[in-house]
Amino acid sequence: MINQWIKWVNVLIIMIAFGICIATGIYWLKKPSHIETSFPTSKELGLPKTAFELPIEAYDEISGPLLSLESQPPALQVPDIKGQLLFYGKNGRPDAQKNYTILHFALTSNNKNIASIKPNEPLYLVFDRSTTPGKYIFSPNNEKTSLWIQAT
Repeated sequence: MINQWIKWVNVLIIMIAFGICIATGIYWLKKPSHIETSFPTSKELGLPKTAFELPIEAYDEISGPLLSLESQPPALQVPDIKGQLLFYGKNGRPDAQKNYTILHFALTSNNKNIASIKPNEPLYLVFDRSTTPGKYIFSPNNEKTSLWIQAT
């Protein structure tokens, strides 16, 4: 009995699969050879009217330029430290090697603090605001700052 029932289910599945194949074949034979498309039509659009638009007479009443600009060349704001920086010179001893020239600098605010650098190396300065009046000091460990001198 169960074998008979399984046979009928198999026959039914085969008939459904065969029907789907036939339907697919018919659909494939009836499809059009080309698809027609229509081109979209373009619409002429003008600029939108703004709420701030004025009549032409209002614009004609304006006389002279709307904005007046002044031109100023940029000014470089570098502090003038020529009165505060002391150059003690270079190591001019006879036994000093020419390859190892060192330049010596100090600031008038602290003559005891002398900084020595090689030529073409930057010597960084810091503005110390903790004292009144403020003064320039050498950057600790010659750390990079926005102000430096470079001697040659």
